[in-house]
Amino acid sequence: MKENVRQSIFRVCSDLVKADKTIAWTEAEKITKICKLYDIDLIDRVQSQNITTGEAFKILSTQKPKLKEEVLSLLKEIALVDETCSREEALYLIAAEYALRNGDESHQYIFSAPYENHELEDAQIIYLESKYEEEQNDIIHKNLRFIQSSLQVAGFQFIYAPEIAKRFASADNKMLKEIISYLAPSLSEDDCDLVQEGLCEMTSSYLRNELLPQEFGVKIPLSTPIFLLKIGTGYAAGKRMAHFLCLDVEEDVIAQLDGFTRKLTSMHAPYQITIGNILGKEDGMAFSGFYKTLFNALAIRKGKRCSLIVRPYSHSQILSVNSTEYKLEIGPKEAAFYLLLIVESASEKRGLWLAQTGKDYLRYLDYIQKRYARIYTLLTGKNEAPDITDWKIRNPILSKVKKAIRDNEQIIEKESFMPQELEDESLAVTVDLEHVLIWQDREMCPITAHHEWKEVINC
Repeated sequence: MKENVRQSIFRVCSDLVKADKTIAWTEAEKITKICKLYDIDLIDRVQSQNITTGEAFKILSTQKPKLKEEVLSLLKEIALVDETCSREEALYLIAAEYALRNGDESHQYIFSAPYENHELEDAQIIYLESKYEEEQNDIIHKNLRFIQSSLQVAGFQFIYAPEIAKRFASADNKMLKEIISYLAPSLSEDDCDLVQEGLCEMTSSYLRNELLPQEFGVKIPLSTPIFLLKIGTGYAAGKRMAHFLCLDVEEDVIAQLDGFTRKLTSMHAPYQITIGNILGKEDGMAFSGFYKTLFNALAIRKGKRCSLIVRPYSHSQILSVNSTEYKLEIGPKEAAFYLLLIVESASEKRGLWLAQTGKDYLRYLDYIQKRYARIYTLLTGKNEAPDITDWKIRNPILSKVKKAIRDNEQIIEKESFMPQELEDESLAVTVDLEHVLIWQDREMCPITAHHEWKEVINC
């Protein structure tokens, strides 16, 4: 057995022992037996503290089914060795089942993130998406009260960004602004307006693509719609980490959440939590739990939403962020590739797929090249676009785009603009199409509303 596998086994087992903040003698004895079973020595135990829980589960998810079932069985024995299964242990076991029975190297159900500016609280299930999913949102919206009440019985608060935005928007506009000014007195009037706008227009995609990665350090490894919940905390390489479970949103959302809560409550005694619901009333605004966390995150970043400005036919400043001072030092071919990446990331494909093989892949490359050529023509007025299907041409273009973003010290939110390689081997970027603006004929127009660019987006 490889050392990283031994270390991963010890990591996930020791994390479970510490999950309920109480370590029974029988649990310690069980860990000792596991060490003997897999020849886990002192060096392995020490090194296991340098890998995160998410990394450990990712390593174990690639092992043979027999070993994965063995580890699951051991985790269940650890949880029940003291004849009780706490809520924390039950949640950890459910997460382990998802990771070891359904996960693999390209699909990560459990991941870890370092604590940064803010913390996500326990007992919250958050709906997240990389772009607006009409069908999923319709189902959640129609069944929101049922979802909230059923999850509350299992001890969870359901966080749905559109509902939060709706509640803030329904509050008295003048009073809400005064409260923001009172809670964050250092903000200017314009910044207070931006915070208010951020609260009243909050979306699940903005939460996932910008706020969570930049203010909470939580970078979602999957591009599909998910339910996110924190399953514990710990340390790795001396850094405090939070551990999360990502659940793919299934077609039958109600049945999925009902099955999850039933399984959890069957493993331990259920309990209820009290969730404040005063936002939107005339006499106040909720300032606790996720509402407080969200407000603080927006207030610190001043609610700022960056826009990407596109100036066709400009060789010195084709792309810039927010203003002329934030220009990206790239040429037309790099700008066209970056815009192609933004458009593809917002499509059903959720990014560029450039590491595939086969006839279908060749047809896909032909489609991508034609789309790139169209964007290149719109930017430059020229018809001879570089061949980005050739990796020898494409890779240097991508490198220049990344370098331009990385080297621009004025762009604070670099993660929002930097192309990312996802777990599924796709290349994507989290820039929202709604924040891409075309500057032409001395007017600024959203790319989604521009008659020529709309054809590229919708083709």
